[in-house]
Amino acid sequence: MHQARQTMRVQNTGSTGMASNFRRSKRGIYQMSITAGASPTLWQAGNFADKLLSPIQSLQHPTICTDSSDISHVEPQNQNPNLCLPSNAQPEGVLPAAVPTDEVPIYPGSEGHDQENDPNFGASSLERFQRTSQVISLTLSLDKFVTYEVPTEASFSYFTDELDCPFLSHFDSLGWKRIKQSIAQLGAQEVSVARCILSTQALHRTQVDRLPTEFAMSLYQAAISSFQFVLDNDNIDFDIILIDAFLLLLSQIILPNRDNPTFTWLDPVLINRLDVWLRTGHKSPISLRICTWVQILDTAAKRGGSPSLLPDSVFNHLTESIPEVPSLSSLDTSLDPGDTLYDAISTPLYVFYLKVQRVSNRVADVSHYRRSRTTPADQAEVNVILTGLKDTMYALWDNRPGPLRLQPRELREHFNFAIAEPTIALAGVCLAAYFAELIVFGRTLGDPIFPSIESRHAMAQIRGYVDGDWGSSNGGTLNPGYLRALFLYGVECFETGESRWAVERLRQIGNPLSRGNFFASFIELHGEAQRAQRRRVTMKYFCRQNFGVPLPFM
Repeated sequence: MHQARQTMRVQNTGSTGMASNFRRSKRGIYQMSITAGASPTLWQAGNFADKLLSPIQSLQHPTICTDSSDISHVEPQNQNPNLCLPSNAQPEGVLPAAVPTDEVPIYPGSEGHDQENDPNFGASSLERFQRTSQVISLTLSLDKFVTYEVPTEASFSYFTDELDCPFLSHFDSLGWKRIKQSIAQLGAQEVSVARCILSTQALHRTQVDRLPTEFAMSLYQAAISSFQFVLDNDNIDFDIILIDAFLLLLSQIILPNRDNPTFTWLDPVLINRLDVWLRTGHKSPISLRICTWVQILDTAAKRGGSPSLLPDSVFNHLTESIPEVPSLSSLDTSLDPGDTLYDAISTPLYVFYLKVQRVSNRVADVSHYRRSRTTPADQAEVNVILTGLKDTMYALWDNRPGPLRLQPRELREHFNFAIAEPTIALAGVCLAAYFAELIVFGRTLGDPIFPSIESRHAMAQIRGYVDGDWGSSNGGTLNPGYLRALFLYGVECFETGESRWAVERLRQIGNPLSRGNFFASFIELHGEAQRAQRRRVTMKYFCRQNFGVPLPFM
């Protein structure tokens, strides 16, 4: 037995037996190759893991041969079928399939002896300790080695299956799922994309599960460094750079608000490459859809008085260059027919929502957070701007897509359940978003100081979508797409009962990134202040004074 153990050695693959090389391809892909001796082979995690696991298994079960190739390493005279077997031993020449869980392996000197007085017990214990330490050493080596692997698509399962963004996923659900899958596939090839995915999903976990952010932030900083590297490389396709930039902006949205964002699109190199791409480059449907997502994230960030994520010139350039959003159905000919039909129906609704958000972005530019509003000239100029933007909103309403003109009952009559229900839910949040912006016009203008007739009509419409038959709830949980509309309803109403309704509905939003409970608490306290002072109270400074944090993105 001792001699058999001596034949089981783990080859040292350290500095003398293995050299790791990283080669960079023209598309920024890093591949690891391992040279063993003089025969270079493409590194594959599974093969290397098997090689490490084999000696571990041999050390754990030194007398049970699970692989015929291992038999030659064990000398026949040392094979003892009675070791590690239960009392009812198998017939001669037959080994059991596995050791029963309730049996303890028998080691020399451990059965029928006084272990403290047995002179052989110390030696056998030493052998066991040596074998166990070797298993631990090999296990640690394997686990540490795996952490340095180039991530595979399986590493991004949380990203594709769980990661959510309330500003996007509830208004473009099919596009959100499909583009995440495409990004994950690219992440298995491009190191910069992989790092951005890993940092984004790590930050998402910290917020959803309330975990420490130290490690996730280190991944985020590593992703930013990787992005700067590919940004300066003219050989990297801009589609890859665009995906990296989007994921970093998404991480910025997931993080708690900061007055100085860690990442923005203010880099002149990024702006220049985007400009060239928009003017001359080939633009895939995925890249164009991501550009519109970037605009929506920027709008969500700046509405509460936080810094913009995009320079105004970039936002305007994207608006001018992408007047319409192409369908994603052309990307996959094997797409389910139902998904193809829903994509054709939902894309115009998403475009409607996008155009509303573009107007919202421009309205945020004239708020007192971003420009002077203290003189009559200021107010006159803002009035002209808002009048023009309101005309744009009216034009959007007059030209809204057909599904937004129908009631839920009518949509159910024309489509089957699988198409009708998600269309109704999408129509509800898009319509609520439209009327929410009408409330913003009156609040931004500040005249009158109480809700206008138009604002009250908009508030009534929002309440109808939330409490009506628009698929707003699922199992008692409210669709996070209604968050901004409910928030504006709550801060604009001065009636206690109306404010309480908005608070109750906000608390029904279960998505942790939506922060429905926080906004509900804010509306309660903010409403009391407005009713007591009989005026509109500035939200940004009220939030800092009473909650000690910036107003979250919404």
